[in-house]
Amino acid sequence: MLKPAWYLTDGDYFGALSKVAQMDTVESAISSPHLLSDEGEFSPAQTAAATYMALLAAEHLNDEITYNARRHTLVELARLLHGLNLLHAHLTQTIQKLAEHCDKRTFTGLADLPAAAVKTVIDSLCAAGASGEVCAGHLKEAHLTLRGLTK
Repeated sequence: MLKPAWYLTDGDYFGALSKVAQMDTVESAISSPHLLSDEGEFSPAQTAAATYMALLAAEHLNDEITYNARRHTLVELARLLHGLNLLHAHLTQTIQKLAEHCDKRTFTGLADLPAAAVKTVIDSLCAAGASGEVCAGHLKEAHLTLRGLTK
């Protein structure tokens, strides 16, 4: 379970998701064999479903490592760090793309917001992207060190 921390928002993501007007579309997207396909464009429902699935997977990993770390070997730890490095790199690059799109006012309704608010969002996303690169780099270093020791 995710522990409360200063960097978390106070919203209930899963509770809010159930109130989405098109929740039946999100639930259909979750069960779709094409949910994680790289063919075609994602709909908003598929994006919500993929985010939901990613959060469930992250919760599973957190719980597994919190309560069952002794069941895993160093080889598995190295593989986990490699996967977390890739996952974090994807998230970092996604955040950086979000910053670019916010800067270009790509998202519907963003152009109608006060410029100062949009700048704050862009600055926060840029800082998060830069921090994400540092975090991914540390995960890479840990992975490569363990990989070198477990061959």
